[in-house]
Amino acid sequence: MSDYLLDTDVLIRCLRGVAETLTFAQQLTEQGDLHTSVWSHLEIWLVTQPNDQKQTQDFLTPFIAHPVNEEIARRAAELLRLRGETEAPLTYAEAVIAATALHHGLTLVTYNTKNLESLMPLRLINSNLSRGAP
Repeated sequence: MSDYLLDTDVLIRCLRGVAETLTFAQQLTEQGDLHTSVWSHLEIWLVTQPNDQKQTQDFLTPFIAHPVNEEIARRAAELLRLRGETEAPLTYAEAVIAATALHHGLTLVTYNTKNLESLMPLRLINSNLSRGAP
């Protein structure tokens, strides 16, 4: 049994009602709990229209949300420094969300694995491959 941290891109697709993503998220709930980073909440709230605020709040409430604490901030900074000199540096969002998954021992579910695959020991599920069972 594993628990999963849903990346912002997965959450937005669920919020927009993308059937394939909703089905995949439902499959994940059969194997563990679904978690979010409050960083994803920030990103979602930034694109939420005033008329959609209640729907967004209702959507986010059931997830186990993790704040950005001192340990996650420190780990995110380490990830940023490690990749800062490479051709594909991490964004702050990628670093914070990856650090959250690592800190809590969660598998990160995202549509954008390319920039995260080298972050060992981060466990990833590529949502683009969600047609099969996770």
